[in-house]
Amino acid sequence: MGENDIGRLRSTVHRPLDEKLQEALRQATTGAGATGNAAIINRMLDAALLLNTMERGPGVSAAPSDGPRDAGEFWWKGTRYEIPPTPWKLLAFVWQQENRRASFADVAEQVWGDDTKHRRNIDRHLSTINNALMATGISLHAKNETVSIDLP
Repeated sequence: MGENDIGRLRSTVHRPLDEKLQEALRQATTGAGATGNAAIINRMLDAALLLNTMERGPGVSAAPSDGPRDAGEFWWKGTRYEIPPTPWKLLAFVWQQENRRASFADVAEQVWGDDTKHRRNIDRHLSTINNALMATGISLHAKNETVSIDLP
């Protein structure tokens, strides 16, 4: 359970009626027992998101914003897609870059810690990402020693 998840939960739980949930979160994320509470925190986050969705009414999503989230997760228009770890690192890195473009050397350094990775490795992971995100219309391309993301 990362800081982003805890922050999401804290920002989701905002009503006075949620004081008990906030206190449970404080207890779960502090002290010696904090490391064993990931499942509890996940259930609390699910409950808080459901509560917010119910309050907003039908048709209004409380899903995270579009893009890479926790390791292995990519959200697009309210739908969660699973991406294997190494392709996810590549996608998350390029997603955060200006114009969603990055050089092969920067990608290799960020993903593998080595800027000498061959294009074959990058192409293989781009294929994995493109297959996972096919339904979204998002695609990643490698051209002129650059990786870029094309959005629909």
